[in-house]
Amino acid sequence: WYIENGDITVKAGTTGNDVTQNNKTTYGDKDTVITNQKTDTASSHTVTIDAGNDKVEVKLDNVNIKTDSGSAITSKGDVTLTLKGENHLTGGNGDTYGGDGITSSGSLTISGGTVTATGGNSTDSVGSGGSGIYSVSGDVTISGGTVTANGGSGKDGYGGYGISSSDVAISGGTVNANGGDSKDGYGGNGISSSSGVAISGGTVKAAGGNGKNGNGGNGIIGSGRVAISGGTVNAAGGDGGNGKDGGYGIISRNIDLSGSLELTAKAGSPNGKALSRAGSELELDTIKDKLDPGAKVTAINANGDSKQVSIPRPVEPEKPVIPGESSS
Repeated sequence: WYIENGDITVKAGTTGNDVTQNNKTTYGDKDTVITNQKTDTASSHTVTIDAGNDKVEVKLDNVNIKTDSGSAITSKGDVTLTLKGENHLTGGNGDTYGGDGITSSGSLTISGGTVTATGGNSTDSVGSGGSGIYSVSGDVTISGGTVTANGGSGKDGYGGYGISSSDVAISGGTVNANGGDSKDGYGGNGISSSSGVAISGGTVKAAGGNGKNGNGGNGIIGSGRVAISGGTVNAAGGDGGNGKDGGYGIISRNIDLSGSLELTAKAGSPNGKALSRAGSELELDTIKDKLDPGAKVTAINANGDSKQVSIPRPVEPEKPVIPGESSS
């Protein structure tokens, strides 16, 4: 299915996917692949995926969308996106709100490939930038591939979020989530969850956006719990402007660090926190018992000073040297 030919709607059918384009529906499509005829030219058409009470799988193959308004891809229900090649999804700019790169009202799973999802900018005196990936009420699960999610910029409101969801779970791949800057308001969060964030593997970089006359955004924020048990994670708060607060590297009521993770958390200027748990800076000495050999946690404050706790790997004893047999 070529996106240049018109908007595409994919729904769960009885024998496969029902795909509609230009008011013509193909029923029972068992392998729905959406692509561009010319990958170097962005299309303004959009994709809507509706799983209903079922599940829908859609493959994006080198898709390039930059919509004039709204979100590039909108999904409802339990949707799995399989990515092939490089996919660029950019929401449109808006007077009040920028559009999202991907908007989901259900569960969204990304298991491979490459995708860059970018929220549109807010161009009015109020409003916020769009999010790179925004799940209204479901979960975002990333287990592989390369995912870059950029929030759009805000004018007087908030910068958009890189990834925003009820729950965010990352177990593999490379994830770059960047909150958008705000010209006169608050910076957006890199990864924002209304419930919890769980990272067990992969390489994750999450950066809060900067606020010019407002607070900096947070690298990772989880209202309930942020649990990191593996992978390499870099979380940085954005800078606040005009005397406003800097963002936090990670902020949550409960920060659970364990396993063999490698974490660097950096506070935003001028007064952010690197690791804010229940309103206080997390004391690194309190987590030593939960860390496995090879783990390393570094906290960098707003002045650039750092503290670190690390668990060295055990040194294997040298094997005895066995001389070779001599020849007669």
